[in-house]
Amino acid sequence: MKKIAWWHSVIAATLSYYGLKYWLPDLFEATEQMRNFLELLAPISAMGLLLLAAKQLYDTDDEQKITSGDHAEESEEKRRHPSNENR
Repeated sequence: MKKIAWWHSVIAATLSYYGLKYWLPDLFEATEQMRNFLELLAPISAMGLLLLAAKQLYDTDDEQKITSGDHAEESEEKRRHPSNENR
């Protein structure tokens, strides 16, 4: 499964907020009750997507630390035992 970049979630949060608060009620000529419901739902959906973006950013940062840590260990081992490179 392909991972989605964290900034895609930020864009989706922005679009969901503006879509639910401004565009959707005008597009379907919603009743006042539906308009109020969508205005309440807009920040909740945006907050959920922003929390997802934060999680994805944190996961990406952990993966980069693990990857860079592996390279650091390999270079440290090569520096300690330079004779292994000649084999």
